[in-house]
Amino acid sequence: MQPEAPMTIRVTFGAPIRGQLGAREKEFSLQKEDSETPITLAELARRLGVTLEDSEGSLMILVNGKVAPYASDHELSLQDGDHVELLVPLAGG
Repeated sequence: MQPEAPMTIRVTFGAPIRGQLGAREKEFSLQKEDSETPITLAELARRLGVTLEDSEGSLMILVNGKVAPYASDHELSLQDGDHVELLVPLAGG
């Protein structure tokens, strides 16, 4: 059986994640561990070393411009060519 081709995922980081990783955007080539296991938001975060939750619950995750449902427990499967944005909404007065 031939291994699957790697998936390319583009990830954009908002502050403060951008400061932690030292980049605004990165493109990742991710190889599935096996053909049955999808690459999820949680798996992408693990590979990036990013925590998807924070104490305020204010991290906003968009996949292809749409807000990822928080109730999914970050198990949303990613597809080749997806664009993931990890943003922390800012507020002020």
